[in-house]
Amino acid sequence: MSKQTGRAWVFGDDVDTDLIYHNKYLAETDPNQMPQYAFEYYPGMENYAKEVKLGVSQRMKTPTFFIPPASRIASVSSLL
Repeated sequence: MSKQTGRAWVFGDDVDTDLIYHNKYLAETDPNQMPQYAFEYYPGMENYAKEVKLGVSQRMKTPTFFIPPASRIASVSSLL
């Protein structure tokens, strides 16, 4: 396994999907506008959308800005 370096946003286990993308914004369907609301209601991560930066996957050599679909987040370990 190769060594990975960089920064990561760490969230707790069992993140409520309403805290990833609050149902208040479900009427927003423009994918260019939706990321600004990510984790807005997650305690301690209210500024996530303003502070997150585009990264580059070293393995794929492509830009990455990934918010997994809510249905795939059960815990932090599912992201590893």
